[in-house]
Amino acid sequence: MPFIIIETKTEIKPYRFVILDILSKNLNILKVEDYETKMVLYIEEISKASEDLFLGLASELYADLRVYLSDQEPKFPIDKVEVWFKLIPFMNTVVYDDQLILMKRLDFPVNNELKKIVLKTIYEDTELLHTIKVYLESNQNTSKASIKLYLHRNTLIQRLDKFYARTGFDCRNFKDAYIIYSLIK
Repeated sequence: MPFIIIETKTEIKPYRFVILDILSKNLNILKVEDYETKMVLYIEEISKASEDLFLGLASELYADLRVYLSDQEPKFPIDKVEVWFKLIPFMNTVVYDDQLILMKRLDFPVNNELKKIVLKTIYEDTELLHTIKVYLESNQNTSKASIKLYLHRNTLIQRLDKFYARTGFDCRNFKDAYIIYSLIK
């Protein structure tokens, strides 16, 4: 189930009803969990949540918010996202998605636990990881990478598709490639 984490620098309870009033006009909220400085909202469909909605909410509240929007099928468990949030300094209003929170998380030491979470079943597939690393080091050029790997170009493309299907990260996309390369280099 998709979820949204909304965090403030101060106690969130005074903002609770305003937040729920504004968001319920745009989102079908199924469940709300309240904490001292954050709220977790479980919603029906994440596609209706946008960065502009939360920037407008922060403006309405005159408060800085840190927001995380999961995917429709969340890539990461909520407890991991909360741990990553604690690592990132809280400055101004920022809306994070999976790519942005991982890019911020990479500013801190990368450990095997993070690699296992992101790479999932690929974590121990050394052949596929080597293929991805060579592809990325070949500047995402399938022709050059396939020559270096002694593979047919179509075989390389199939491996890239396999990696995407198993991890949800497409190495042909720059942001995803940056995240994956930072983990496997």
